[in-house]
Amino acid sequence: MKVNEIKKTDFILTDAQSEIFSKMVGSSCFSFSGPTSLGKSFLINRMVERSLSSKKNIAIVVPSRALINQLTNELRSTLNQPILENNYKLQTNINGEETEEFNYIFILTPERLMNLHTRKTKVILDDLFVDEAHKLAAGSSRDSERSLTEYNAIELTIEKFRELNVYFSSPNISNPSMFLKLFGKNPFFSKHVKEAPVSQNIFLADTQKKTLRVLVNNEFLSLNSELLRGINSNDDFILNVGKGKHSNMVYCSSASNAVHYAVNFANKINSTELSDEIKSAINSISQLVHEQYYLVKCLEKRIAYHHGKLPHSVRGIIEELFRNGEIDFMFCTPTLAEGVNMPIKNIFIICEDKIRYTDDKEKNKVKSLSFWNLAGRAGRYRSELCGNVFCLNSETKSWDNNLSIFRDKSVNLESTIEKNIKKKATVKQLEDFLKNKDADDLKVEEVIKHLANIICIETLKFPEEYNKSNTLNLFIKANLLQIIKLAKKRAKEIKHLPMELLNSYRTLSLNLHDDVFQVVKFHQDDSVLPPFGYDKCHEVLETFHELYNWGEREKITISQLGYYNNLIYRWVSGNSINSIIRSTINYYEKERKSLYIYKGNELLTPIFDGSVEHVNHIIEVVFDDIENKLRFKLERYFNHYHKALTSVLGEEKAGVNWAVFLEYGTQYPLVIEMQNLGLSRFTALNIYKNEALRKTLTLDAAKGGLQYNKKKLLSGFKEGSFEYKELSVLL
Repeated sequence: MKVNEIKKTDFILTDAQSEIFSKMVGSSCFSFSGPTSLGKSFLINRMVERSLSSKKNIAIVVPSRALINQLTNELRSTLNQPILENNYKLQTNINGEETEEFNYIFILTPERLMNLHTRKTKVILDDLFVDEAHKLAAGSSRDSERSLTEYNAIELTIEKFRELNVYFSSPNISNPSMFLKLFGKNPFFSKHVKEAPVSQNIFLADTQKKTLRVLVNNEFLSLNSELLRGINSNDDFILNVGKGKHSNMVYCSSASNAVHYAVNFANKINSTELSDEIKSAINSISQLVHEQYYLVKCLEKRIAYHHGKLPHSVRGIIEELFRNGEIDFMFCTPTLAEGVNMPIKNIFIICEDKIRYTDDKEKNKVKSLSFWNLAGRAGRYRSELCGNVFCLNSETKSWDNNLSIFRDKSVNLESTIEKNIKKKATVKQLEDFLKNKDADDLKVEEVIKHLANIICIETLKFPEEYNKSNTLNLFIKANLLQIIKLAKKRAKEIKHLPMELLNSYRTLSLNLHDDVFQVVKFHQDDSVLPPFGYDKCHEVLETFHELYNWGEREKITISQLGYYNNLIYRWVSGNSINSIIRSTINYYEKERKSLYIYKGNELLTPIFDGSVEHVNHIIEVVFDDIENKLRFKLERYFNHYHKALTSVLGEEKAGVNWAVFLEYGTQYPLVIEMQNLGLSRFTALNIYKNEALRKTLTLDAAKGGLQYNKKKLLSGFKEGSFEYKELSVLL
């Protein structure tokens, strides 16, 4: 009998895992895809483990911050000893302080991978792993910017490190070789696995018509089931199927839906006896967020919700409770459902346009991928060998409109850039956009503007050698040389701009690149941002609002700058989330501000009245503004401005980069470095605010950055507290 082992480890592999692992080991590039239960993250972790002994510098790209946290925890808990023995630093960002004395594992979002090209670092990268690589194929125009950002980050990294090994992992797509072709690699080194070590039972339930069907050999067969007796709604069905079990997940297409469904569901459930662990979690979340927070009320019924905008600390608590069987029903968005590994027995998917098939065939491909990636979470290899997926009709949508999604288990994908190159309408718009001197005023899709910028920048990098640019090669192969010629002509207007500046924000308007550069060049030292403070922050926001045209680009009005100034000041000053929420509630109460609440397609604008509903609306607004506005959108503008300063004045005279403050929610280098190690902002700030604990920390670049004493840090927190648990795992 053949046993697939990894030498010098206790790991046993399935046949498919063994084939993929051996091919990855023997190749400088490889791309593989397969069902969710294949164990793709497990294989990446084993490759990382193998690279540690070779002292290689490694970067792993994941699509969200939530996955950064999970992967950091996994690597710390499973590879901590070889990480320490081989002199590695595990970091969640590239800060420019890296030295050649140490080896590095970076766990990064695509935006953070760009820091490798915008911040000076001595690190030479050896291995690049791109997890969830299907994100390079945007499902909508709204996703295109992030998709193109990831494409640019990977392309620049491959360009910069010619000896780089590159590996792509993706869900069940039938053409994983597309990622190798996209970046000019040999498509031969790829593998698509169809079989899964875990099976799923797919059910289609209609609680109104009282029908239940099961998928058998790609056809639905009707069942006579007791499950529908006395059932009048989806909530009744979910409760009836999931009662007495603790691993039920309900998929929701948005954060607001996850909250709404969970709260309504909890209101129908009787109170139950709670363990000390869940009582402790309720107390912690009340202190972290707010005592009227809906999540607290849900947890009292052993119900929770989860979305990507939740603070790191809250997500960590919820995920641990679910893993430990303390939560019976989890209502979640794709952030948890499509990435974070959890033991799940039952998944319930309510029919919504974001996941059901419509008439748009291109979007259907991404929906099929999302559906089966989600469905594959039911039952996990080594924990649950079989799982159940229950697909429920909503009040207005039915799965029966198009059942093809249940048969399309794998699809052929095209990257965002390739898909748009093939569209005649897109090419025509791109051509018109490049011809027009006032192109920024044209009403075209954002993806057109982004592609135009990228091509123009590439013609500046390779003015006479188009074949050296992977992006330009894609256009040449598509017989679109006229696009390149137009881009080259347009790029003459910005040829004086430093390439580092253009690379720092490739999807920013070329005219804006030039405007910002000219402002800094004209004002020189006077353009350096002042020391951070409340009044100075407001002045800077007013300057940026005009300079970067936030009114048009970000839909931020002048009157909203006061709100954002308050939020940024409290966030960067290190105020707790609880404090920020309370101050925002006070602001709305004092100013009698109106809320913007959507009920279906109807927009309501009630004046804040202090009710539980209004308090929770503000909580979610604060979460969204911190994660989406401050740490993503505004952070990129500040980073771009700082790059303009360094281009003109040099690194030493450019002043402090406020983008770092927005990213980490602090001005303190010690707190920033603690977060780079994987700690939450909450834990890092609590360590910093304790003078005795703070004195145990030192920053020493020669020794690789932050120096700490784990034992002393643990002594500062109660055993079983969130901080204690996090320190135990991550340090």
